[in-house]
Amino acid sequence: MNNNVTLNRMMLDLRAMQLESQIKPAVDQVLPAEKGLSVEQKETPHFATLFKQAIDSVNELQQESSDLKTRYQFSDPEVSLSDVMVAGQKASVAFDAMVEVRNKLVQAYEEIMKMPV
Repeated sequence: MNNNVTLNRMMLDLRAMQLESQIKPAVDQVLPAEKGLSVEQKETPHFATLFKQAIDSVNELQQESSDLKTRYQFSDPEVSLSDVMVAGQKASVAFDAMVEVRNKLVQAYEEIMKMPV
């Protein structure tokens, strides 16, 4: 459950960063810095840090799923089939989400590379 919360938090952070990047130019036009007005900025983690945390989270979910599958195959009485299936689905959904984020990054990179300089 904690890993799902982490993944959701990462997606919310990505959306917040996207909105911030869209809003900041508009705010700078309305409140120019040369007039002595400044917009309060909070320290946000770098995208690379968030992305690495998300990848680590997905990796952890996949390892947990694999561990539960192995334990179930060796008839561990503490592991039920439903635990194995839930862990497998969590890992699958997290991986699919990470692939979609990667695809969007590649798409954005390709669009930037197509821009005339």
